[in-house]
Amino acid sequence: MRILLSVLKILSSAPFLFSNTGVSSNAPGVIFYAGIGEADFGEDPHAVHGIGTSDGGYLVVGKSLDKSGSSDAFALKVVPNNWTGYLHLSPPNETSNATWSWSLVRGTSGKLDGFNQVAEVGSALFLVGFKGMSDGSEDSLLVKVDSSTGGIIWEHTLSESQSGTSSAFEVVHVTAQGGLITGGVTDAEKGGLEGFKSYGNPSSGTAFVAYYGSSLVQSNSMPSAPTWYQNLSDSLTVKAVRPIGNTGEFMVLTSAVNYPHEAMLKRLDSQGSLLWSKSYPSRGEPT
Repeated sequence: MRILLSVLKILSSAPFLFSNTGVSSNAPGVIFYAGIGEADFGEDPHAVHGIGTSDGGYLVVGKSLDKSGSSDAFALKVVPNNWTGYLHLSPPNETSNATWSWSLVRGTSGKLDGFNQVAEVGSALFLVGFKGMSDGSEDSLLVKVDSSTGGIIWEHTLSESQSGTSSAFEVVHVTAQGGLITGGVTDAEKGGLEGFKSYGNPSSGTAFVAYYGSSLVQSNSMPSAPTWYQNLSDSLTVKAVRPIGNTGEFMVLTSAVNYPHEAMLKRLDSQGSLLWSKSYPSRGEPT
């Protein structure tokens, strides 16, 4: 099986629409499709998020199966060079007109590991997700990577408050001040991280947001803790977060802690304190 990086056609073109009856007449033409085999990423690699990078490249992140049947986290960067049509990308050490730039796999056999989202600050990429721990739980994982080489600059884990439970970053976004606002789930039961994005939602836990100031983001040493951290006790996990201009405040989309996990929209101040919250019970569970 191959990864089909159709995300590349999305990121390399203007906004587009899909409908149940076909593709919008305003949709752009496809420039290229890029397929990549499993050799460097484990079995059945599944990309869940991608961004365009400032050097004209693209990065996708997700998870793949390891040899034990658990999951590894992976990231893949490509920098297209006049690509067209249908391509099968080769590793960067092979002679080919179409190769990927670098790949990264993180994980321990038998443990659950994965990347859920990525953000870019300057020449660094920040990959967030979860890391399998020795007690069978998972911790929230934030990895700073050199965008040019894929080299890891530092790796930071954020543990949950209740011993033996699991946590994960689900989202990350850059702020106007050069910091990172993150969110996800914490204090989930072991086995409660059934999935994220297109491979499911957590089944237990409490939502949280954590902010990393620009000094932590710019440093070549891993942070010992975020600048600030807040639990959102009425929510299961954070599905999206966005800074509000230069105000220092944030809009956060969560799923309610109780079934059917309705969508909730919250506004937080610059320290993560709640300003207001509104539920949308008829909109379904956000993913």
